[in-house]
Amino acid sequence: MMGRSACLVLFAWCLPFPLAAQVWTQLPGADPTLARYHHAGAYDLIHDRLVVFGGRRDPNAVTLGDTLLYDGTSWTIVATAVSPSPRSGHGMAFDLVRARVVLFGGQGTAGAALNDTWEWDGNTWQLMPTTTALTPRMHIAMTADLLRGAVLMHGGYDGRFTFGDLWRWTGSQWLLLDNTGPELWAHAMAINPRNGELVLFGGWNQGVFGDTWIWNGSWRQASVAGPRPRMGHSMTSDFQRSRVVLTGGLRDDDGTASGETWVFDGQSWFRLGDGPRRYCHVLEHDLSRGRSLETGGVQSPALDVWSFGGAAPGVIQPFGHGCGSGGAPTLAATTAPRLGALLQLNTSSSVGTNVYLLGFSATTWSALSLPLDLAPLGAAGCVLYVEPAMMDVAVPVAGATTHSYLVPNNAALVGVEFFAQALVADPTANLAGVTATNALAGTIGP
Repeated sequence: MMGRSACLVLFAWCLPFPLAAQVWTQLPGADPTLARYHHAGAYDLIHDRLVVFGGRRDPNAVTLGDTLLYDGTSWTIVATAVSPSPRSGHGMAFDLVRARVVLFGGQGTAGAALNDTWEWDGNTWQLMPTTTALTPRMHIAMTADLLRGAVLMHGGYDGRFTFGDLWRWTGSQWLLLDNTGPELWAHAMAINPRNGELVLFGGWNQGVFGDTWIWNGSWRQASVAGPRPRMGHSMTSDFQRSRVVLTGGLRDDDGTASGETWVFDGQSWFRLGDGPRRYCHVLEHDLSRGRSLETGGVQSPALDVWSFGGAAPGVIQPFGHGCGSGGAPTLAATTAPRLGALLQLNTSSSVGTNVYLLGFSATTWSALSLPLDLAPLGAAGCVLYVEPAMMDVAVPVAGATTHSYLVPNNAALVGVEFFAQALVADPTANLAGVTATNALAGTIGP
């Protein structure tokens, strides 16, 4: 057990370096009367609202044409004198330079693809005249490029043909950037904040794809292992952690909705656990609060909102996945992280000696980026999620260990975020003789 003085020093050291945990939390305001899928949304950074338009609602796949705003607590239906026609499978993204949400295309109530462009200024919709009319299309990929103050749109389907062109909205016209990209629809893309490259994944074209494509002036297919092929997933840019987040989708292997959460750092994909199962949903980043917001979709019984970001004070939650030859060891918390209390962690399915890791970053460790794939070290399938700022050893009894940390009774620690994981000795598991648990992300509460 870690001593009181050591714990105090460690937690005091972390105060200047808070890095938000990434866990799923359902936010208030779920409304079953507003349930929908194939809708589109964008986070309005100026008015601090998630803006959603249209989509479809069961039964009978009714096509919707309403404008909804989410303020972090509840949904508001906005009545406007002028608005886009009802549609689904359209795209929306926030234009930072012009402080507008841009909407393009989709499928209308008669089933035909659309090619109109609209802007939302926080109060009203405006149909934008364009000097060049794009081919009508639906199920496009659209994203904000906050680094360059642009809105990008790629691909889609018009009922006969699938497109692979990439366009940039200038405020008055769509400017063709590239017409040599992968021809896809029901795919997703987002800007990688680490290097400004456009990352595209998955989609459909006579089959479900699982390729990762990168655009930085020209397209290249990345040779990187990642999520299984899927369509109807969503992606967004996480600027606080400098990576791309991917959630959900309809997987190719079993035809079911996925709840997987993946992140891409420019080099590798890592799975950070599971959120709600769904596809054809909206995923947008709330920059001011350092969280990604997910709403609606197929298999969502309401227009609910989930946050992938910081845990609430006094809460500790799992993320990531363990590895092991005969079943991965698991790490769990049996008490809450609160001032003056013992935080008790335990592992199960442990073969050998456990090394508990406690740190305050899940994005970097010295010069290394996290998560870190341990396969090059001989631990195939294992991932280090946590900066090992402190390490403690525990020997299992009947395959289980318990370890406790005393949280100092210091009010300055409230809101501090931390991470934990355990490495487990297992000589038969791999060349390194080591397996790893899932990780935990917590926030200290009063």
